Amino acid sequence: MTPQQFRAARNALGLSQHAMAQAMFMGVNGWQSILRWEKGTSKVPGPAEYAIRRMMDDAGITLDFNKGE
Repeated sequence: MTPQQFRAARNALGLSQHAMAQAMFMGVNGWQSILRWEKGTSKVPGPAEYAIRRMMDDAGITLDFNKGE
């Protein structure tokens, strides 16, 4: 998952970086990891990608991640 895809998914869920970190049980400073993932300074880890895809599925949200990859 690219940084742009992660950001698009988070935005589609209507969550801020802080709210996403809370939803993913990342702790008080978890938003900082999300910031790094979205900037591309750190790779989005597999478990985080799985979690956000699962959240999107549960919310009935679909994004075409195959475009531009």
